[in-house]
Amino acid sequence: MQSMMSQMMNKVVSLEENYNELAAKAQMCDDTNEELSDTAVEADDCTTGSGVTSRNQQTSLAGESGTQTVGESNSNSTQIQREKASEPSNTQYVEDESESGFCVVLDSQDSDVFSQMEADLEVVEPLGMPVNEKLANITKSRFTVRMPEPKLKEKMSAVLTPGNCLETRPPRLNEEVIEKGNIDKMAKKVDMRLFNVQKLVGKAADALVTAADTLHSAVVQMTERKPATASQHHASNACTVCAETNRQFAENANQMLAASGNVIALLGAAQQELSIRRRFQLQSALPKDFASICGNDTIPITDKLFGDDVEKAIRSAKETFKIRNTSRESASRFHPYRRGSQSSRPFLGRGSRPANQRGGNPYHAMKTSYRGQRSGASRGRM
Repeated sequence: MQSMMSQMMNKVVSLEENYNELAAKAQMCDDTNEELSDTAVEADDCTTGSGVTSRNQQTSLAGESGTQTVGESNSNSTQIQREKASEPSNTQYVEDESESGFCVVLDSQDSDVFSQMEADLEVVEPLGMPVNEKLANITKSRFTVRMPEPKLKEKMSAVLTPGNCLETRPPRLNEEVIEKGNIDKMAKKVDMRLFNVQKLVGKAADALVTAADTLHSAVVQMTERKPATASQHHASNACTVCAETNRQFAENANQMLAASGNVIALLGAAQQELSIRRRFQLQSALPKDFASICGNDTIPITDKLFGDDVEKAIRSAKETFKIRNTSRESASRFHPYRRGSQSSRPFLGRGSRPANQRGGNPYHAMKTSYRGQRSGASRGRM
């Protein structure tokens, strides 16, 4: 019993020693954390330029002499300004209202980089100079509010197609395609809608071409006019004013003609794109043997959608379709003597599948099993 008691006492003593060691280590950790927090506070005070120590010193000096405090504050502000001047120019400062001094809040170079990245994401289309306010309102109304059908027909009938610019009219669907293609009503309806849109584009091009031609005629007449003599004017200043006016009018007219050329080019591109869309939507409605003419870019677009010689295009498409199908059939045909062919049949039944796995007549499997039973019986008799 005494030995057991002594062992227990030794264990209690060792536990107390371990506890004391752990308590000492915990105290050391607490002291280290306090030192780190004090260091962080001092660093924060140094960064803001308004530490607790500097405030205490200024307060004590203010108690001794107000003049000395003012002088020191002036010297501190001068020193802050020098430090601010020594910093790079791309650093922004903000005054701290609660404490004297400045604090660094943002690097302007980083802000410029972010602003550039944000500007790159925004795709802004460049705009021209504003036009007359009434003209702008008319344009907005025409592009946002649908025009009534009678008014639209009146506008279109007022615009005449020039006699030598018949290509502005939309192309019509070839009669041969309608007859041989057996196009359904839905495809015809969609094609007619696109055709009507092309009529609007063509009328807009006609009006613009006519206006540009009228303007060009006026410029030619003005440039070919003979200069006025002094007897035709009351003063020489009037001649100078007329010449300057004519020059400005000619410059403005040339700019208008250049703009008209750009608009005509855009309208022509829109007309071509609509014709291609008409061809593409008809491809599913045509037979497969000549539906490829819808995607053939070599077929020109004239006053007819598929050109003037659509019969030739249909024959060529049918021949190409026939050759393609023939080549596919020859590729899928059985070749028993082709080396490496996966579809080759076994010679004389060698290597063939068991009879019960064949996809042929089940009587063949029964006949084979019956022959096997007879041969086994004959061997047993011998």
